[in-house]
Amino acid sequence: MPITHEVERNKVYRYMAISKINRSFYIQALLGIVWASAVNAQSGDFKNSSDLLRAIPKSAGNLPESDPTLSREAKVAINDRYGMNAKRDKAASSLADHSEEDAILAEAERLLHNELLDRPSTSLASKLIVPASIASSGSQAINGDSVIHLSIVGGRLQMQPSVLNLSLSNEASVTIQGLTAVPQVFLRDASKLQWDGKRFRGLSQGKTEIFFVYANEMYILPVRVGEAPAKDLVADLSSQHLSSLKLPDSFAQMPGDISALHNSADLSIAEASLQVHRTKDNEEAAQKHFVYSSEAPTYKDTAVQVMDVRSEPREGKIFPLAGVTVQLMGLGIAAKTDATGIARFADLPAGSRLWAVVADEEGRIVPTANEIVVSAKGKAQVQRVRTMAYQTYVSYLNILGANQNWSNGSLCARVMDSKGAQTLDGLNVQINDENADGPYYFSDHGPQPGQKQTGANGRFCFFNVKPGLAEISFFQGGNFETALTLPIFPGAHSEEDLPLSTGRSSNLYLAAFGSAMDQLTGEDKVANNLESVVTANVISVGENLVLPGTSENVLSNLSQRSEFKGRTYTLVQTAEFENTLQSFDRDSLEPKQMPVLPLLPRGFVEDVFNELNQESDHASIAFDPAMGQLVVMHKLLAKEDASKLTITVLDAYGKTIDQGWYFGSSSQGLVKAVFFNMQPGIYSVKVQAQDGSLSAVDTVAVDFWTTAVLQTGGNLQYDLSTPEVADQN
Repeated sequence: MPITHEVERNKVYRYMAISKINRSFYIQALLGIVWASAVNAQSGDFKNSSDLLRAIPKSAGNLPESDPTLSREAKVAINDRYGMNAKRDKAASSLADHSEEDAILAEAERLLHNELLDRPSTSLASKLIVPASIASSGSQAINGDSVIHLSIVGGRLQMQPSVLNLSLSNEASVTIQGLTAVPQVFLRDASKLQWDGKRFRGLSQGKTEIFFVYANEMYILPVRVGEAPAKDLVADLSSQHLSSLKLPDSFAQMPGDISALHNSADLSIAEASLQVHRTKDNEEAAQKHFVYSSEAPTYKDTAVQVMDVRSEPREGKIFPLAGVTVQLMGLGIAAKTDATGIARFADLPAGSRLWAVVADEEGRIVPTANEIVVSAKGKAQVQRVRTMAYQTYVSYLNILGANQNWSNGSLCARVMDSKGAQTLDGLNVQINDENADGPYYFSDHGPQPGQKQTGANGRFCFFNVKPGLAEISFFQGGNFETALTLPIFPGAHSEEDLPLSTGRSSNLYLAAFGSAMDQLTGEDKVANNLESVVTANVISVGENLVLPGTSENVLSNLSQRSEFKGRTYTLVQTAEFENTLQSFDRDSLEPKQMPVLPLLPRGFVEDVFNELNQESDHASIAFDPAMGQLVVMHKLLAKEDASKLTITVLDAYGKTIDQGWYFGSSSQGLVKAVFFNMQPGIYSVKVQAQDGSLSAVDTVAVDFWTTAVLQTGGNLQYDLSTPEVADQN
């Protein structure tokens, strides 16, 4: 596709129009787009807008010699800026003051006004489109307020304006065309902008973004609150003249090194062969950066101690519950607690994450489910689980006027400081389930229906919470403090201590697997090759903000969200890739390595379904993109045989999900199992060898319209030992 295709053009415009860059580069880039169209440049010729910008001086430097109709002043200005004069006098040009730059800009403006207007050659009307943020000075206004117009063009959401300038005294309404309602809205910074369901209102000065979600894709609208609209030199030029630009013949016939890319008449067979070998060597070198933090599995003995909610381990007060049953969901094993409230389990894979269900045949306690983690560190491990007496639970419901539906779950928790040493009071707690009952806050004497924030004991409860991932947000004095994400299990109550810790610094490296056909039918060496991705729209679940990029291929995972037992979740929502929900664990971080966020090409899951469905003896089913899908990627450990490996998925009731569809081999070192059309919720995944020994056990969250991706056996990492990337972590 030509470089002026919408996607590539928007890359250039986003880089130039939104970023604060030198005005002369903007003129330069406009010339470059004209040139790129003239030589029929392809999107693959430029990795990103920076590559295009670097290529432009070569072409612009040739312009004075290739177009004799240019004025002498224009030739001098362009030569000084891009030509041989600039190369000879680089030091002097670096000292040029603003008056010299303005002179260059004036000549470039005259070039665009006079030299490119009404020339008898190809029209650029269909090739060069000025973004609304440049062609107009701001948002369309009605009675002083701004208007955001949303419409559907070619199945995609179009936003007008492309940059919203909003004063603190005005609001912005939303009009729609081709839509039945305003798409789902997310705000990057709720402290700067407010959305009441109908209008946006500026709260504090600064820059932020509005995210509209339409047809399972996210669209970003930059917003400037209380700031003067950015004024570019070419803004007036763009609105008045750019639509009538004509392409000079000299551009279409421009000589230079770049045009040689499209002419291979002088290419020798030897050079062509050498290029193939160089490409192969470069690809192999790139793949060596991607490694797995895998090793032979280690096993730990783990104990679960069940205690009453009155227990206070910080003060050494433990009220154990003897004779209750602790079942580890997904493993089919259970044990009863002794007089100290401890149930023992042997040989669990280190790093496993699973949930323990506590029940009592005599009905003394409410059924309780807590996620536990088998840490790879330490020798003796004790996981403590609080439970509530059944009568106490019922009395809470009566006092609060709540009626628990046991197809849902419930949660009571204490808010703690980052070290888990002190409870936190004065916090308002919210949950992302509008049908849940709560929050209810407590004093030392029990629930207080009229209380509006946590008391000295930091305790709160929610009832009738839908199963799956619950996003819990914490506010103090109306200001957002942090958020975390934790699993809720159907038919069970959860008691948790929630340490709030923010600001943990880590980065994510972006890389994408190949197509479904590449992975299903490709050679072993290339079936699981990864390609670095410049950027992607990745949201921190809980905080629900887009992770910012620190450089090409790298996103910052530093945010205001807290971990739940060392785990956070991210959601990928990018047009080129599948919507995926993935988790990251603090314990998986390795020195001199950066965690990789593996991306799947858009349509990957459905392509796998269609291909495997033709070859499988499974009962014929229809692929439903609205349901949840699950991809388990297991890195084979030492001596594991892919053909004898079993990956089992169980729901919250212990029911086994239909056998996964596998692909991958021992020679590839990676096995994938795909499960289709799953209901939202929390699932347990276990990986077993033929002899029944466990390789990994983990929990995974599945939701509508997304593909959950779970890595077991080892996490994909990017090797930072090379100097060019070592400073990005």
